[in-house]
Amino acid sequence: MGSEVTHRMIQTNGIQMHVAEQGTGPTVLLIHGFPEVWFSWRNQITQLAKHGYHVVAPDMRGNGDTDSPASPELYTLLHLVGDVIGLLDALGQEKVFVVGHDTGAEVAWHLCLFRPERIKALVNLSVPFRPRFPAAKPVEMLTRMLGEGLYISQFQVNIDFFFSSSFLQADYPAPISCINDYGRYHNHNLQELGRAEKSFARYGDYTVIKKFLLTQKPDLVAPPGEEIIDSLENQLSLPSWISEVELQYIASKFQKSGFTGALNFYRAMDRNWELLAPWQGARITVPTKFIVGDKDLGLRSFGTEEYITGGDFKSFVPYLEVIIIDGHHFIQQEKARAVSEEILSFLDKFSNV
Repeated sequence: MGSEVTHRMIQTNGIQMHVAEQGTGPTVLLIHGFPEVWFSWRNQITQLAKHGYHVVAPDMRGNGDTDSPASPELYTLLHLVGDVIGLLDALGQEKVFVVGHDTGAEVAWHLCLFRPERIKALVNLSVPFRPRFPAAKPVEMLTRMLGEGLYISQFQVNIDFFFSSSFLQADYPAPISCINDYGRYHNHNLQELGRAEKSFARYGDYTVIKKFLLTQKPDLVAPPGEEIIDSLENQLSLPSWISEVELQYIASKFQKSGFTGALNFYRAMDRNWELLAPWQGARITVPTKFIVGDKDLGLRSFGTEEYITGGDFKSFVPYLEVIIIDGHHFIQQEKARAVSEEILSFLDKFSNV
């Protein structure tokens, strides 16, 4: 096992990507989510390296010490998967294991969809694969259903489309909540701060990260007229799974990079819908384990629990194993040992691939 985590910058897909590495052996790529950086995998890096794996944990585009292009158009899944393919090529790795969490799980799902020949096996956490819904763009549809308090809606930079005639006249399942203060959030300039960044700035990086990591809300939908960051609890003390030093480290990376790059993942969602039409109905054919916490805020939202347990999920990911364990959304940090053991038990099945 490599004695410590090492760091380097790697040129990939037109950006400089920061990568943390440890260990020798078959390569395992760890893809973090929001709002996280490579460090969210700190426990898995150590455990996987100890068990004979070469662990690679990048800061994804827009996060940490990796470059953050300005335009949301440069954060599509094609860009993010392209970053990963370029990283694997730079490392000289033809075929690897992949583990993803949250938005990183979305990247990992689509990596397997686009380039399955590069993946030995996949472990994804918290966010299941969902097929493209052909009838409507996701941000528009979700905002219609759940209102402007939905975190995805508030993470957008420009809400003009909410007032377009096509949006207002569309036949969606539920009415949109009224956006009362249009002038406050209207923003034509993509270089200016978006709604989320403005609300985050009232708290500072440390408190924003703390609120997201420690929330025990059942969903990420703010009450009418309230910002999502205001609706998250501000825990007075830290749980045993994260120390003050660790939380400060993660916050320091967002103090350096800001949140815009990370938020641009959500701002590219409707563009992804347009680009992914050729993969309509395609399945994930890579051997997969999916791990989710029984208290994950996403499990009981959007019909996720029924989708995971009722057979629909497996119809799109046929070689699927689902594990539900005790825990919340940031499961790889909160239940580090259990998650590491689940990852290792699955990867070891494919040690000869």
